[in-house]
Parts: sequence; C-alpha cells; structure tokens
Amino acid sequence: MTGIQQTTELLTADAVEAYLRRHPDFFAGRDELLLRLRIPHKRGSAISLVERQMTLQREKIRESDSKLDRLMRIARDNDRLFGKTRRLMLALLAAEDLMQLQDALVECLLRDFELDQCRLLLLEEGLDCGLPVLSDAERETLAPMLEAGSAICGKLSNAERAVLFGDQSTLGSAAIAPLESSRIKGLIALGSRNPDRFQDGFGTLFLDYIAEAVGVLLDKQLKPSVE
Repeated sequence: MTGIQQTTELLTADAVEAYLRRHPDFFAGRDELLLRLRIPHKRGSAISLVERQMTLQREKIRESDSKLDRLMRIARDNDRLFGKTRRLMLALLAAEDLMQLQDALVECLLRDFELDQCRLLLLEEGLDCGLPVLSDAERETLAPMLEAGSAICGKLSNAERAVLFGDQSTLGSAAIAPLESSRIKGLIALGSRNPDRFQDGFGTLFLDYIAEAVGVLLDKQLKPSVE
C-alpha cells in the first residue's frame, strides 16, 4: 500500500469536518472552490456552498424574527396583565368591608378578565360575615379540588358546577383557587363558557397570587369584628 493510498484512507469525512472547524477561514480567497462545491438539496437538486450558506442565513433570520415576535407578544400580554392586576388590587384595597371586597373581586375579574362567572365562597361556618358558605354535602362534592392545595383548572362535573355556580349548564371550563386567612377558609371560583379557557395543566400562578392577596385582605377585614 502506497503512502498516497494510506493518506486517502485516513482522510475521512470526520477528519475533514474537524479540520474545517479548526480553520473556519479556509475558504477565504478560494471563491472558485466555493462555487464548485455542491450540496444536496431537499428538492433533489444540488446547490453551491455559497447558496447553501445564504439559505441557512435566511432561515436563521426568519427564526430570529419569529422568536422576537413571540417575545414581543409575551411582553405585551404581561403588560396588559399587570394593568389588570393593578386595577384589581387597588379595588380590593379600597373595600371597606367584606361585602365590598367580594363585589370588587367579582366585578374586576368579570370585566377585565372576560369571565362568565366568578364567586367567592367560604368553606366553614363560624363567622357571621355575610359571605356564602358551603354546606357539608357541597364540601364533599368539591373535596378533590379542595384537597389539591393550589389552584386547579379544567372541566367540571354537573354536580361540581351546580355547587360552584348554580345551574350554569353553559359553562365549559373553570378555575378554582383555595384561599385561607388566619380566621377563615374559602375559595375563588372562575367560570367560562369557553371549554378551552381553563384547561388541565393551565398555569395558575396568577390565580394563586389573587387568592393569597384576598386571604390577607379577608384577615384584615375580619380582625376588627372579633376584637
């Protein structure tokens, strides 16, 4: 075996690739070689390396533009969400009693978040605060979602829908968030006619935040009445 044959056998595709990676400027000044190189194309024809590079650059630009558009949409959505949250929090802070707190919560969520139903329900008797309280049978019906520990989303059974919203057969999906203060336990129930509005696995960070804030405000409203 001659030296030339040995060199040919050792010059594998991986070796060529490794060399080009170490020398990315190899084709500088070798324009004719670039034009002679051909790369298989998806459509079956061959294109030059220069054309392939231009195609890859255009694809990268389109991908970058798509990512930028997506980030811009997310930023706009977050900005709108912040504005809605701010209005909600200000309305809740302005409430002078529990009924005003409930009314502000329901009004803001229905209006700004385009919901069809919103209710604030208490889980236990013991405080004469004027808010609706679930019965033992109703709590048993809602036991799976009450034991979840955080907000959940999805479709409701007929029995769950009846407990949370009454006879609202048009509701397609709901989100339920438990809330708790030092004095009382309850839940916030949001309902939508759109069956895809609240899906299982839907992010609940925002709803958990609202429930936590309402729990703190409930505690503040209740303390003066028990001193």
